[in-house]
Amino acid sequence: MPFILSEGRALSTIADEVEQNLSESGVNYTILSRDWRSIPNVNAYEIVYSIEQDGMVEYVKQVAIMKTRTVFLVTFTAPGTASTCYLSDVDQSIDTFV
Repeated sequence: MPFILSEGRALSTIADEVEQNLSESGVNYTILSRDWRSIPNVNAYEIVYSIEQDGMVEYVKQVAIMKTRTVFLVTFTAPGTASTCYLSDVDQSIDTFV
């Protein structure tokens, strides 16, 4: 669901909030990457992390995409072993989001 980014707030603060929520939740997590993502004609920031719960690993990629002042948050979640099968398709889909 899209939302409006308030004045003075950067896309990277969304990733900061994700990290804070993970830390406060007490789950075992690893930040794999977080950085600006290159998508033509829009600003985008990506955070990728894994979560381990009950011996299961889950892979999560969240991309905040700002078009005008509206932010779209795209989230991909998959079991750790299955994530590599779909990742290139997910990336292609995200890169064409405009």
